[in-house]
Amino acid sequence: MVRILLLDDHVAVAEGTKALIELYNNYYVTICHSPEELLSILKHEQFDVLLLDVNLPNDSNGNTILTKLKADFPGVKIVLHTGLDFNLYFCLNHLTEQKIDGFISKSTTAAQLKCTLDCVINGYTPIPTELFWKMRYQSLECDQNIKEHQLKDVDLTESEIQVIEAISNGLSNQEISDHLQICMQKVDIILASIFTKLEVKSRVEALVKVKMYNLIP
Repeated sequence: MVRILLLDDHVAVAEGTKALIELYNNYYVTICHSPEELLSILKHEQFDVLLLDVNLPNDSNGNTILTKLKADFPGVKIVLHTGLDFNLYFCLNHLTEQKIDGFISKSTTAAQLKCTLDCVINGYTPIPTELFWKMRYQSLECDQNIKEHQLKDVDLTESEIQVIEAISNGLSNQEISDHLQICMQKVDIILASIFTKLEVKSRVEALVKVKMYNLIP
């Protein structure tokens, strides 16, 4: 028997969630409606997972009850149950600072709810798809910001600037060689250096980045 302790101050929502979970015969849900009631129950009974509403009266984002739970019952597994959209900062903060074991929306299906609880019981931290993509987009945005910062600090040599200017004037490698009076091998070496610094693979890409980040006077 898997025992779930559900905290939700809305009676109808709590009863509906309990009914969803108990569609599966090996699950049993105990309901409480306040943090005080939850803490009192935990002093006398053990549960596999705590399913907590994050929007409690007089407890912004459930921080007070979470801090108390982690201090008094350090081994307890906690899943936050929210009717709000997944806020990226809120979720990451609770995962890392409060060491929450998972999140689940109140609009989820019975199967999704059971899957989340099963994962947490087995030592995994399930992340809803919506939250995963927010994290992914945030990561890509950070990577892009880092690359942009690095590109703005790129230091091009005088010969590299001359080659880029020649490329912008439509000169071929041979014409660049003749114009700058350097051998073709030297042109290739300079181009390779430009491509590496700008993290590009073609002359066109190089010109785009040079103009985008104003890398030459």
